[in-house]
Order: sequence, then structure tokens, then C-alpha cells
Amino acid sequence: MANRFDDEAKEWDTPYRAKRAEAIAAEINKQVKFSSTDNVLEFGCGTALVSSNLIDSVGSLSLMDNSTGMLEVAQAKIKAIAPKKLAAAASDLFSPLLPDGSFDGIYTSMVLHHVLDIAEVGQRFYQLLKPGGKLCIVDLNPDDGSFHADDGSFDGHNGFDPEALAQEFTGFGFTRDYCDTFYTSVKKAPGRDVPYSLFILVMKK
Repeated sequence: MANRFDDEAKEWDTPYRAKRAEAIAAEINKQVKFSSTDNVLEFGCGTALVSSNLIDSVGSLSLMDNSTGMLEVAQAKIKAIAPKKLAAAASDLFSPLLPDGSFDGIYTSMVLHHVLDIAEVGQRFYQLLKPGGKLCIVDLNPDDGSFHADDGSFDGHNGFDPEALAQEFTGFGFTRDYCDTFYTSVKKAPGRDVPYSLFILVMKK
């Protein structure tokens, strides 16, 4: 999976994805209310389309993505916008560059449905956050498989029931803070249009 995203990194930033990222970043900031002193992490940052819209609202930013191609583009983008705010860039969520208990907020957008072991990642999020820190998940509502039908390598989740996901994360120690569907759109696929919607789920440590 990482190799595919490595190959696509330099061509990833389409106007469609950029517009969606603006809407996602606005909703994250609305529901989490970051401050200028917050130390935050984006899990699965891609090319930092979301983080580039949030960087002015936070104190410092760490990036994590297992695609080195995406991570390189993301670092270059944030360094061009706010070089002093880039704290770390890691390709592994368990990297020593990302210390336990060091983040006021963690956010992830359109990434969790690619993760097979939700428990491993969820428990790690809990370790990384400070007491009172918030985890913000933006992802697909339940889908019949159409969203990734043109991707033969996809082996993740066909979206999530956000309330069921919230319940799963309470098992890692989080409490549910907010949940809602906030975005609807259409994905252009070969020969067809695929409607989809995104939810935002905020969990608190």
C-alpha cells in the first residue's frame, strides 16, 4: 500500500482533494478548537492537505505517514508555510520521534479505513495523548464497497458506523465527545459516480 502512495504522492493534490481537505480541516478545528499552544499529530498525513489548513491554528505539528513519498511532500509543504511549527516527521506511529503523552490532539482524515488492526492504533493514540487530549477521526460512513471498487489492492474497511467506532474506542480508555456526519460528495470513478459521506468523531482521553 505504501508503494502505491509513494508513486502517487507528487500528483496527489488535485483541486477536488484540496477543496475536500479545506472542509475537513474547518470541521476539525470547529469541533476540537485547537489553540496556539497545542502540540498536535496528524496520523496518515498524506501530502498534508489537511494540516496545511490547520497549521495556523496550532502551536506545533508532527506528521506521520508510512508512505515516504507522501511524507516528503508533506514536510516540504509545511516547511514552506510554517517551518518553525514542524516538530517531527515519522513513518511509524511507534517511532521515538513521537513520545508518549506529548500531544494535545491527534487527527486523522480518510485513513483509518485503511488500517486493519484498529485496536493497535487506537491504543497507541491513547498512549500518545496527554490527559484531556482529543482524538479526531474523519472517515467514511458505511459503504457497500463502491468507494474502493476501482482499487484492486484495497483490503481495508468499507467505511464505519461512527457510533460503533466510538464504542470500540471507549474500550481503549477514551470517552465520546462529539459525532456527526458533516460532508457529502461524489467520487468520480471510471464510468460512474459514487456518492459518499464523511463523519467526524471526537474522542477525549
